[in-house]
Amino acid sequence: MTDAAPEARRRPGETLRAGGVSRSFEGVRALDGVTLELHRHEVVGLIGPNGAGKTTLVNIVTGFDFPDEGGVELAGEEITSWPPHRRARQGLARTYQHGRLFGGLSEAEVPGFAEVVRRVRDEHEAGVLLIDHNVGLVLDVCDRVQVLDEGRTLAEGTPAEIRRNIDVTAAYLGRAHA
Repeated sequence: MTDAAPEARRRPGETLRAGGVSRSFEGVRALDGVTLELHRHEVVGLIGPNGAGKTTLVNIVTGFDFPDEGGVELAGEEITSWPPHRRARQGLARTYQHGRLFGGLSEAEVPGFAEVVRRVRDEHEAGVLLIDHNVGLVLDVCDRVQVLDEGRTLAEGTPAEIRRNIDVTAAYLGRAHA
């Protein structure tokens, strides 16, 4: 037996899916029926204004919180009740947002970071969920983008489709479209 078998078990399956996820905190609906799919070999951006539900969704996907409704699947297997360490053993990992870890990246460093994200996708055959407030970075590096606003999916599509979406512009700039 080779060492390849244990490594293969640590790689996540083809698709990570959170389906119809809702979550409330003390009567406030943080997520309302959100569905997110992430496939191997792709980078998906998750963007939205502060309070849109991004962190709550990631906490549910990674097992640090649980949905009131909906569920999470990895490679077609229901994992909603699994704790984070069990998900990690199956190759589902996360990093945490912490503003003091990096001097948040300079514009000159953004292309290098984008290249690292692409290399993780390509060299490790991974799916990457990228959450960042630098919308330009997300639109540059991602294959698909999902936009949350007030706990719901506002838009999803290619970066070009997201750039043209007037509802996304309104959510970020606070302007209603005519």
